Amino acid sequence: MNKMKKLAAALACVMTMTVIAPYSAYAMDVSGTESTMITAKGISSDKLDENTDKTISGITELVKSDDKLKGLIKSAEGAAALIAENFPEVKFVTVPFIQMMKAFYTGDEPEVTLDSLAKKMRSISCDMKDMKKDLIEAMTSANDMAEFVKAYNNFERVCREIHIQFDQISCWNNLPQEEKDIKMANLIGTREKWVNEDNAVSALSILGDYLTGEKKLSSGNNTIYTTMVNHYSKSVCFGKEAIEKTDSFIGDAAAIYLQGSIEMIDCLLAERAQLLRQGTKSAECDADYCVDKIKSILQQVEDVKTCINKYRKNTNPLMFYDHSGNTQKNIPMLETLGRTDFTAAKELKNILPGDRILSTEQMQYIINYVKTYHPEKTLREFLQYVGFKFTGNDYEKAFMMVNMGGPKSMQMSSGCARNYYYKGVDLKDKNYNESENLYLYVSIGWTTVSRNEAQYPMYYMIR
Repeated sequence: MNKMKKLAAALACVMTMTVIAPYSAYAMDVSGTESTMITAKGISSDKLDENTDKTISGITELVKSDDKLKGLIKSAEGAAALIAENFPEVKFVTVPFIQMMKAFYTGDEPEVTLDSLAKKMRSISCDMKDMKKDLIEAMTSANDMAEFVKAYNNFERVCREIHIQFDQISCWNNLPQEEKDIKMANLIGTREKWVNEDNAVSALSILGDYLTGEKKLSSGNNTIYTTMVNHYSKSVCFGKEAIEKTDSFIGDAAAIYLQGSIEMIDCLLAERAQLLRQGTKSAECDADYCVDKIKSILQQVEDVKTCINKYRKNTNPLMFYDHSGNTQKNIPMLETLGRTDFTAAKELKNILPGDRILSTEQMQYIINYVKTYHPEKTLREFLQYVGFKFTGNDYEKAFMMVNMGGPKSMQMSSGCARNYYYKGVDLKDKNYNESENLYLYVSIGWTTVSRNEAQYPMYYMIR
């Protein structure tokens, strides 16, 4: 199963179960002219008793009355959109998340009603096993990830039963909404239990703290993103490759986290509804805290996006992970490759920025790496994939310098000849054969000087 299918398979448990049940109690019914809301005393028409100060309005009305909540909902919506932009494979999670956010403040638009969302949720498969398997394999293969593995495993353990019960409760059509709310609320318990690590609300918060970078891994004080890039740098050649491998890990983690966020918001809304039905001051206090907790989840979603963007901005795709020696060296490279067309009779050491070019051993390591791990690509194609820029055209014949070489002189009866050469690889040669390339021939006679300059240009990498 490819990645998209895995993620398609990954989502529905959450999505089918999530938005369906509690929201019918909060969203305004747009199918008719009279909307229905839940009050502290039960169900009433939208002409609420003006003397009742314990009215539980629909979620749309709650959002309209709370500017901060509305702002956080829109921020979380935008954050999910940016996560989807960076990791297209998780759109199966982000699209329903975004639609749910929109439904909170546009409940009067039929196309985003929760019934419509529920149908879309049901159309997605209910299996996240492959995604979780990929995530666990990535985590357990890296050093220094034990703390995050523990946080993830705890989150997955406490939420596993919630996934199952969400589906069962939401699909039980004969159960009154009030009873559904109570059952949903019971899945997370009362606010006093949310501080416990084995509680779903707390487990989501801890997992999110790692994704926001607030929690660092203790041994290196690194975020999980930096740790994964460092892990993959040991087996790849350039930052681009490490980023792509880390992105796969981040996509899985973000999808699972957003899944949990949707579920926790649903549970908190159900808890709020059943608390307000009690009509006591203590229950109202707890109901307000449910809203506060929802705000903290929405803020954390925004913070996750911010941390991911920071990781992507600060990770250099052109970082060369040099394994040619006994230890790994991380060498940032210039984006534009150096190029010379050999228009002057000079030795390369007089043309090249000698202290900034890679050594013969480093160049041989890069070429052997490409030959071994990317045999389907030419050297030019691989370097372009990494992000390097060539100043010439793709169709031109050109070489990549491996060894600076030098001059070879030969005494002749009428003077002398000097050959200038370097060792390099044809950028289009899929065999990556290294050859000795003459770039300048100079014949110096007693009365004449003749030059035969190289036919093809040469590129070189600059640190």
